[in-house]
Amino acid sequence: MNSLLGKLATLTGKEFAKLTNLRKEVKLFSDELTGMKDALEGLSYLGELDPQTKIWRDIVREMSYDIEDIIDNFMQNNGDSN
Repeated sequence: MNSLLGKLATLTGKEFAKLTNLRKEVKLFSDELTGMKDALEGLSYLGELDPQTKIWRDIVREMSYDIEDIIDNFMQNNGDSN
């Protein structure tokens, strides 16, 4: 998830992010992902998780991988790199 947040920061700094609406959306998205990352890190300190929490953790983790793939593709298609 840290690499995903780093990529979002890169997107924020690019020229197209100068557009106010996009910058706000990227910031909001980054804040949401940071909250998800913090929740996942908090779960890592707990012992045995209940089945529902394990499922939620796995879904959030997979979603972060999917989001990172989408951002990688977007950046590649727009000539950006990390």
